[in-house]
Amino acid sequence: MMGEKYAGSVGAERLNEETGLENEITERLASLDAGPIELAKFSETLSLEGSFSVSENSFDAAGLLTDNADMTGIVDVFEELNTRNGDDFTMHDSFSEFILPQGKIHENEKNYDPVIDEGPRLVHKSNSTEIYRIKDLGVKIITDETPFEEQNRKLGHELSISKFLSPSTRRRRVVEIKDFNGRPGLWFNWEHGLTLKAWLEQERNRLQYHLLPRSRVSMAVAKTLSDFHDGGVVFNNLSLENILLDCNEGIEVATFIDLSKSGFIDMRPNADKEYTNILRRNDLQMLGKLFTNIFCGENSIISEGKGGIVQGDENEDGSRGKRGKLSLPSESVSIAGEELPPYMQSLISSLFVSNDKVCAECISPRDVYSDLKTFVEKLNNPNQQYKVYEFPVPNNAQLASGLFYGRQVHMSMMNHFFNTVVHVKLSPLMAMVSGCPGAGKSTLVHQSLHDFRNRCGLTIEGKFHKFSQQDSVLAYAFDSFFAKLTESSNSVFDSMRHRIKDSIGLNSALFEAIPNLLMFLQQGSTEDITPIFGGIMSNRFEHKLCRLINAISSDEHPLILFLDDLQWADQTTLDLLWMLMLDPSITHFGLLGCYRDNEVDDSHPLMDKLRVIQGRGVKLTTIHVGPIERESVNDLVSDALCLPPRLTRPLSSVVYQKAGGVILFVVRFLKSLKEDGLLYFSMTSRRWMWDLVEIKSKRVSDDVVRHTTLQMNVLPAPIKKGLMSAACLGPSFDAAVLKLAIDDGDFDIDSFLETCKDGGFIEEWRLDNDGYRWSHDQIQQAAYDLIPKEQRDIFHFFLGLTLSKKAKSTRKDILFLILDNVNIGIKKFVVDPEDLIQIANLNLQAGNKAISVSSFHSAANYLEVGIGLLDEQSWVSHYDLTIQLYDAALEAYYAVGRFSSFELTAKQPIKHAKCFKDKLNAYINYVRYLTAAERGEEALETCLTVLETLGEKIPRRIGNKTVMEEALIVTNLLQKTMSCDLLGLRLLKDPKKIAISYFLDAVFLCSYETNPVIFALAVCRMMKM
Repeated sequence: MMGEKYAGSVGAERLNEETGLENEITERLASLDAGPIELAKFSETLSLEGSFSVSENSFDAAGLLTDNADMTGIVDVFEELNTRNGDDFTMHDSFSEFILPQGKIHENEKNYDPVIDEGPRLVHKSNSTEIYRIKDLGVKIITDETPFEEQNRKLGHELSISKFLSPSTRRRRVVEIKDFNGRPGLWFNWEHGLTLKAWLEQERNRLQYHLLPRSRVSMAVAKTLSDFHDGGVVFNNLSLENILLDCNEGIEVATFIDLSKSGFIDMRPNADKEYTNILRRNDLQMLGKLFTNIFCGENSIISEGKGGIVQGDENEDGSRGKRGKLSLPSESVSIAGEELPPYMQSLISSLFVSNDKVCAECISPRDVYSDLKTFVEKLNNPNQQYKVYEFPVPNNAQLASGLFYGRQVHMSMMNHFFNTVVHVKLSPLMAMVSGCPGAGKSTLVHQSLHDFRNRCGLTIEGKFHKFSQQDSVLAYAFDSFFAKLTESSNSVFDSMRHRIKDSIGLNSALFEAIPNLLMFLQQGSTEDITPIFGGIMSNRFEHKLCRLINAISSDEHPLILFLDDLQWADQTTLDLLWMLMLDPSITHFGLLGCYRDNEVDDSHPLMDKLRVIQGRGVKLTTIHVGPIERESVNDLVSDALCLPPRLTRPLSSVVYQKAGGVILFVVRFLKSLKEDGLLYFSMTSRRWMWDLVEIKSKRVSDDVVRHTTLQMNVLPAPIKKGLMSAACLGPSFDAAVLKLAIDDGDFDIDSFLETCKDGGFIEEWRLDNDGYRWSHDQIQQAAYDLIPKEQRDIFHFFLGLTLSKKAKSTRKDILFLILDNVNIGIKKFVVDPEDLIQIANLNLQAGNKAISVSSFHSAANYLEVGIGLLDEQSWVSHYDLTIQLYDAALEAYYAVGRFSSFELTAKQPIKHAKCFKDKLNAYINYVRYLTAAERGEEALETCLTVLETLGEKIPRRIGNKTVMEEALIVTNLLQKTMSCDLLGLRLLKDPKKIAISYFLDAVFLCSYETNPVIFALAVCRMMKM
């Protein structure tokens, strides 16, 4: 029974409690000349997490055996105890050869030195060899009847192998061949460590199954095997007994100890490569079996299957376990489910496949080591652990958010920019991220902003869209920011509230454009905060916004304003950015922007503005994001398919050639391969497989938009109609609005949303109100391209018309959305005058709503369309609608500088208005326009004409005497008036006097340099009012 191993389920604690059994064991062993027995040391040596093991080496390590010990008798003692005590002692498994755990038996024995000074000790015996230990040396002799010459040859082979390998390779270090007890002996340095078999025994007795230490041990084994192969040697003897582990502070090192079966690899150029590969493949297959034992237990059953290995545990009745997967032994299962992680399963499977079309490249232990290293890194990374434990679903191959590929340098530049904003109290800082569409600019920035927010930073984020209102982006971004602050109800922002109130006041022009700002200030406040609405306030809005940013940012909470897709930004926004960057009072603030460099050339307004800003001394940090490298594409594919990078490299190389390293294109291309059946999940091998030949021959558009459109074209008609309609609704949409827009009772909105989410076209957004947004604006463009160009106008028009009819109760909430579609084809498809008037009225409502939130560009567009729907008779048939459209349009045109059509528009109400009062607004805007156009004389003449009509006549020609008389009257009025009296005067309420004061003020501007006499008279008239 030498070498058989017994494990007792009775713990050491029970041995101490049952003194009768304890004494019997002592007496019986003493009678067998087992040496001095110290039961405390005996229990400590054999104790393994509440149970103990009995074997020859265990007794030897405990000092319980003498040279004359009868091991057979010792085993018989425990067999008899087993018979008497039922299941107290049971045999777990057996093996043909047991290698002594040299120097270590268990973690509890770290301070126990088994080496004694009594000379050679037999520590291992097999049918043909014996191994002795003499202090720090070991001796191996051959005990069979082989002639000494042949023994010398065999031992000399081991000596040659050991000497041939480099000093850094972890193997048994042979010293020499020298006589030992009359036989040739192989003398070697004694290696300290724990056999892999003994280490697994420890792991099996843990309360939980730990994947990380097993992975690190596997990595150590692969590292040593790769050193063997790199050194020109195949080990050819991988087993649990032939590997020693030295685990020191989480660093595992594997040493190969029996070199008798090792062989040299012919490294010459003319060597037989096929034979060499067979030798290496044999090592790899043994490595696969070894890994199976490490992760799944020693009783695992391995067989070849069509897709790779089929492995399972042997049941009690001798039947096989589940086929088609690697299963963990039931006694070790503590992770979710019963399956080995797919990454590791695929790695082990690849070691058994000798001719795999998917893995055509010849693998090496170095590749396996690299894959294991990646696996361990994933285990240690919380953001990637889901890829380790989550078994891939056949219908999904998706990436986790927050993972980046080939962007380490870019992340470092972003972090440096944020660190400067946080720690350096300077004027505003600016950074611009550029790159092609789909390169991952926005994803990079959002991850960086996430880290910035974790450091108590604040972020305001806005995104411009090609198909939506650019001038409302800033207002919406600030409104969303204050909505989040209001919801948080965090008292740490109380100081911010006070700073904002002190900076912009309680009667601010910002409140209508940013309603959540008002709610934020009112939260926890007892002050009366009254917003002022209406009026011409473009300049005031920009000025107040600068002061607002100054009040938000602070040393405790630095601020980043992130604006995405700046290539579509309007001029007003660009001017505001210029004002922000040149304001020296703003500190702890950074402006971060993204734009597509393929749509921005040197003449683009964005580049013009950036040059102006840089010319004023502002430092600009530029970060260019290009396509990722081939290896980064492989990392992405590896994560998407839950496979080791080595296995995905052939596929990723083709993907890189087809998609060019553009991340969005890579992901879309992988999805198209799955949909075409070229990338499929094999239920036999339980992993993703692919047809590389067909993929190489697949023709792919070099444009991601075109490629995605072709993918969408094969979808069912209802899904395509939903995609086209959603694309017309903008960058984001509500499911309820989309359902209203599609005039089809058979349209299943839930099925549509699920299909689009599975396809990666859309993602959930604002879950509280069923909101969705496109996963990328390139995807929206692809869906929009499903609509034939010649049919787009009518498609937009009828979609908007459908929304207008079905959403009567909520029309005002989606007014912009309705008109953005209806206005596209209004003149082509509407001929009824009443319908035109109705739509013109909707455009007036939209224009006024846009002006109220300072979206003057959008307002100008709506109002221009509304005016275009009128005819000459409208001044008679729909006078109120017409005058209101013209008045609002003049205000919007002036705010955005649309002067080309301003003058002609202003003359219409002046000509057709029924009364002078209705002409006043046109005159006011016309005078402002003339002043801005540096036509001062015309502006002055217009003002004098209007004042005369209002009863405040100012002569064109006036002498100094008249001015002195007016000045004397004003002096007399002010003689008995104190400054406090002036401050207490009531505001003007008479509309006529308000109009007169406005035009007198305009006279100041027009005459200050050109006509000082009229200027002085106008001042006197103003004082008299």
